[in-house]
Amino acid sequence: MPELAEVEYYRKEWNPGIGHRIERVHLHPRSRLFRETSPSLIQRRLKGASLIESFTHGKNLLFHFSGDGWLGGHLGMTGELRAETPEFQPG
Repeated sequence: MPELAEVEYYRKEWNPGIGHRIERVHLHPRSRLFRETSPSLIQRRLKGASLIESFTHGKNLLFHFSGDGWLGGHLGMTGELRAETPEFQPG
């Protein structure tokens, strides 16, 4: 399970995106992402939004987006959270 230092590392990895607009959102089709929230809703809410700031709370990652959008996540046992360039093609 990721320790607090790894959670903070992933949070800081997103800092270069602060102020930038999200052009595309890809979610793994077999992942259970968020209880009671559809992947398509997450994609619609995030696309076009800009990252304002990020936080950690314990081992949770919290991201604040324009339009008063929030996204929270936990890396799980061996998790990873990535941001890619618009040219990225998921495999």
